[in-house]
Amino acid sequence: MRLNILAEVLAALFLLAICGIVFQQVATSFVEQGIDGGTPYDDAASYPRGVAVVMLGLLAFTLLRALGARRMADRMDPRMLWRPVVLLLIFAGYLVGLTVVGYTIATPPALFVMMKVAGARQNLRTLIIALVTTLVVGLLFQGGLKVVLPRGWINWNLDTLW
Repeated sequence: MRLNILAEVLAALFLLAICGIVFQQVATSFVEQGIDGGTPYDDAASYPRGVAVVMLGLLAFTLLRALGARRMADRMDPRMLWRPVVLLLIFAGYLVGLTVVGYTIATPPALFVMMKVAGARQNLRTLIIALVTTLVVGLLFQGGLKVVLPRGWINWNLDTLW
């Protein structure tokens, strides 16, 4: 039971650290580069700052809910922690894969494996969801928002299709 409480505290501290790093970078590095300020379209710091604020809000909500409800640690078996650990390792591998093979090649297998670890049963359906999600998100960011997604060492991405 204590392991579950420790896991919750570590997760909360991890998210707080990420938010702290974002605010520290905005206050130092972004200011030094002159990219903090102006309208939302001219302010490169507005997006990471906004994400950090949303993360803090969700973290506060989650912690308040955990305090008000029966403790999850009373109902949870410590052996159930393998999934979050494996998912975190897969995500770390995915981040490395982005730099090696790029978004288009790294994302479908990462999504597929993450969904399987999370409990997806049907392989074909899971594969289709991973491929369609990769395509839709890629087209939205590259085509609609003009964001360049990681190309990796092979220098290929969805934008080569148009």
